[in-house]
Amino acid sequence: MTNQVVDASTAAERANVDRVRHLYAAGVNARDAAVATALLTPDFVQHDPLYGVGRDGFARFLSGPLLAAFPDLACSVDLLLAQDDRVLAYVTWRGHHAGTGEEVELATADLYRFAGGRMAEHWDVVEWHEIEPFGFPRPEHDQPVAPPAFAGTETQRANMGLLLRYIDEVKVQDYSRAHLYICRDFRQNDPMIPPGLDGFKACCEIFLAMAPDIHVVPRHLIAGREHIGALWDWVGNQEVTGAPVTVPTSDVYRLEDGLLVEHWDRVNYSYVKKLFGYHPKQLVTGGR
Repeated sequence: MTNQVVDASTAAERANVDRVRHLYAAGVNARDAAVATALLTPDFVQHDPLYGVGRDGFARFLSGPLLAAFPDLACSVDLLLAQDDRVLAYVTWRGHHAGTGEEVELATADLYRFAGGRMAEHWDVVEWHEIEPFGFPRPEHDQPVAPPAFAGTETQRANMGLLLRYIDEVKVQDYSRAHLYICRDFRQNDPMIPPGLDGFKACCEIFLAMAPDIHVVPRHLIAGREHIGALWDWVGNQEVTGAPVTVPTSDVYRLEDGLLVEHWDRVNYSYVKKLFGYHPKQLVTGGR
């Protein structure tokens, strides 16, 4: 993405969006540990051990193994979607490995819950397959689920209802009703997926090839003024072996006249790569 996408409906949501921007610009990019004290609550709940435990853990992350391995690693915030006390940020991390000089591009989806003007809790989807070759495998952890919130403006609540109907009615195994939610010239920001409604259907076929019973398990849903988003897992079982298939994913859609017209995503293929020896991004775009 070249232009930052921002969807915040209220003054409080816009203030939270600015705090997330500041976390990455002054905290991560400038390596200022004091930013964690200013922006995170003392009892900050961290659901990804990559960033350490609590507020102090995030401060230590700034001088920890990942940033030591990639000393010039810097973030750009591509998308910010806010609803009530939550902000979903799509972030791209770029840098070079200190040992080999090899370039890395890592995409994350980071969801923050705010309390009293500070970040109180964090969930994410990390594209671990991009940094696993450098010695950073996905740590074993589980991130708790939150029920969908019908909070915020009337438009946000209506968009949350649309997202729930979309999840209920459009399945990978049966996308016959997809045209009721997705416009024919659907714009796609994932280079792995062809554009248009036909591209969406082709993506469904990729998932079906991995696991014929694959389905989405929502973890967090968020609705803005013109965008809806989710952190969810695609789960199923490989047809021949019965081995479990898990694809942690975040998707954000832009809405126009009640239809999904544009799409962004973050996908963790580390489980798929471990099971199959490759993942779809490697085949389509030459990814790691």
